Amino acid sequence: MAVALLARNKDALDALASELRTSSSGGILQPFATNTNPDRLKATFAQIAAEPAFKDLKLTLAIYHVRNAARKPFLEETPEAFNETMQTYTTGAVVFAQEALKLMYAQHGGQTPLAETAGVCAHGRPGHRQGA
Repeated sequence: MAVALLARNKDALDALASELRTSSSGGILQPFATNTNPDRLKATFAQIAAEPAFKDLKLTLAIYHVRNAARKPFLEETPEAFNETMQTYTTGAVVFAQEALKLMYAQHGGQTPLAETAGVCAHGRPGHRQGA
């Protein structure tokens, strides 16, 4: 198994990668410092695709999790500040998902690993009724 671990704080990322390497039973783990900026995420996925340690491995899972770094009490939050934070994180989520799917499609011949899973998408199957 191979894991590309992405995080904003390089020092914390490197420490976590080191800890995971010592506690895991094999596998490949490579840290990539990045953030939710679309250009940074695109560059990071290009690095992942070119990573020599992942040469013969294919992306089969991508998980996006970002914690809101706001430190003020909820009742002091303004709609403007909340919207700015949400815009940053949701845009990052969209770009992360797009880049992960592009890499999966490239590595898996134009489909995701889920394409072979029965029942993943009922739409288009014989006998499927729209809205059913």
